[in-house]
Amino acid sequence: MKRLLITCITLLVAITSTLAAERDIKLNKEDEAGTRSTSIELTARHDNNIIYIYSNRTQNIKITVKDLSGNIIYSNIATVVVGQRFSFILNNVEDGEYNIELSYDKDYWRGFFSIQS
Repeated sequence: MKRLLITCITLLVAITSTLAAERDIKLNKEDEAGTRSTSIELTARHDNNIIYIYSNRTQNIKITVKDLSGNIIYSNIATVVVGQRFSFILNNVEDGEYNIELSYDKDYWRGFFSIQS
């Protein structure tokens, strides 16, 4: 009985970890020509419709998510705290490709990700 319980728990942990896998969103950084680049670095990950933003500095970041037709799905100015992830859920979105745009001051990051059920 004890061995069966341990086996069930192990399988449950293995299945849960494969279902909830964060994937990187490759962000391309763009900044205005001729401006000094700030030392802020942003990274983004997603688990289907859950988006996670990480920063190496505490900053207010403008976040915009659009579908490939340019329709805004999500927009917010969020305080991203160093050492903590900022997360949000894209509600009522269909499977497909999406564009995420992050901006701080004159720096701008853009990436693409896909949602699949």
